[in-house]
Amino acid sequence: MFTIGSYTGNVASSVVVISFQAVANEFHLIINPALGAGLFQTFSFTDSITVLAGVAPNIPPAVYQIIAVKDQGFFSAVAGSAGALHIVNTPGPTYDLSPGNELGGPTTFGPVSSITTVSTLTGGNPGLSSLELDYVQTNTNTGVPEPASVGFIGLGLLGMSLGLRKRA
Repeated sequence: MFTIGSYTGNVASSVVVISFQAVANEFHLIINPALGAGLFQTFSFTDSITVLAGVAPNIPPAVYQIIAVKDQGFFSAVAGSAGALHIVNTPGPTYDLSPGNELGGPTTFGPVSSITTVSTLTGGNPGLSSLELDYVQTNTNTGVPEPASVGFIGLGLLGMSLGLRKRA
């Protein structure tokens, strides 16, 4: 579950697009100005993500937790773009992204159920076109067999029982 905290910046909040994607074991939160609204010159954004117990795929005995982050800022290619996007993940790493150095991570850390990220754009003429916050999760309960393994065991037992019936 994402919780969107505060946003301030030069782009009116009414034209800031916040979208969410789930891709394999990653959650992506993407923030960008609507087409024609300009680029972020000032920007401060706070969000939290919490992995909820009992919500698929985190249904017992599975224990899904966040184990890594990979944050990306996409800056304008306009000459003279400068500045930095300071991203603090708590718990987790801190990244300072800038034009030409726009990717932080992936960085792994001990499993957690919740993480808060504060992103702040500073300096010069940064021209940030979008920010993507990526959170990687995994099932930390190693005692849970994978569905494919259970299926193969079931097929093997079925085959053995059919084989024994034909002999009798």
